[in-house]
Amino acid sequence: MVFSSPTFLYLFLPAVLLGYAVLPRALRATWLLVASLAFYAFGEQSLVAVLVGSSLVGWLCGNWAASADDVRTRRLRTGLGAALVLAPLLAFKYSTWAWDGWLSLADGLGFDALQWPLGPELGLPIGVSFFTFQILSYVADVGAGRVPKERSFSRFLLYVSLFPQLVAGPIVRYVDVRRDLLSRRFDVHEASLGLTRFAVGLAKKVLVADSLAVPADRIFALEAADLTTGAAWFGLVCYTLQIYFDF
Repeated sequence: MVFSSPTFLYLFLPAVLLGYAVLPRALRATWLLVASLAFYAFGEQSLVAVLVGSSLVGWLCGNWAASADDVRTRRLRTGLGAALVLAPLLAFKYSTWAWDGWLSLADGLGFDALQWPLGPELGLPIGVSFFTFQILSYVADVGAGRVPKERSFSRFLLYVSLFPQLVAGPIVRYVDVRRDLLSRRFDVHEASLGLTRFAVGLAKKVLVADSLAVPADRIFALEAADLTTGAAWFGLVCYTLQIYFDF
């Protein structure tokens, strides 16, 4: 679900804002958590388990590091926790590449007669880099003593999975948002500024970036023999501005 889609603009976002406004304060965090997990599951289905599982590992590792009695033990636990948090990202991104490299090496050593299995084909979860490094920031901040450990897993999971930044960033450090997780307030003026900023960003995406994508795609699809210098430069400029306004 992308932010410029009708499903997000006319169904998901109004429902989330309405629910947040009418629910009691004690239930708002739970509502945001359910909405964020549903947002991720809409596109990734069962891979939402990777998000929840990685968050649980990071939360446990961070709290384990924070409970160390001395600095050396704390640093050791922080390092181990960081390795465990990074493991799923490395597996999803590089397992196929590593296995294919091993098969090439084995073939070069003369083991081509062996019936090697095909490399693993792991679907890359959307936003895995973003939420992995957010979890890692918690382990690092808690392990270094910059913030106290988070006792509530549901609140920590909300920090990791909050839908506005879950699939496209930016990476938000736990130390920067801890206070907002513990206590939030609604301000009409700030909400108005936020909606204005969202509208401007949406216009940049839909009116500028998506419009520039049309000529850029058509020019990039041309054969080299049909591509003039002027067309090539025009396509390059369109694509450059498309990427800029998309972000």
